[in-house]
Amino acid sequence: MDRKQSKAKYKKHPMRTKTFLNNSELGQAAVAEAATVLRETIARQGKARIIAATGASQISFLKELTALPNIDWQQVEMFHLDEYVGLPMTHEASFRKYLLGRLIKPAGIRRYHLLDGEGDVAAVLYLNDRAAFDRRREAARLLVFGPLPEKAADPKEGDPIM
Repeated sequence: MDRKQSKAKYKKHPMRTKTFLNNSELGQAAVAEAATVLRETIARQGKARIIAATGASQISFLKELTALPNIDWQQVEMFHLDEYVGLPMTHEASFRKYLLGRLIKPAGIRRYHLLDGEGDVAAVLYLNDRAAFDRRREAARLLVFGPLPEKAADPKEGDPIM
């Protein structure tokens, strides 16, 4: 896709941006928006597919979102973004452990795809991509992630892979 085609694509589907006065206001709006998208998607399609991020910025968001009523979490299929290579799921820094403890189990999500950081990286990515981009399924409609640091460092050994 050349630059002109890319610009045309984004004109058709512009990114919505909103500005908030503080983190608390931002968090409340994000939880409300995510809940609305989940409820509407499940009502319309009978299911929803989400991509979940991890990190300190997500802790209160996930806690509030999973506590909300009237979200049929059993109709949600979850994917996640990244995992540390070689890190066991029992390690405190594991994103698999984080998602199981903060989203999957509290919400009761039954269908989820975790990246196995201890497995063969190419095979893990292939299987995850195949599940995520299966043309017979609906695309993920909700992607929620926290702010990036102002200045990101160069990746080092042990950094998460995407």
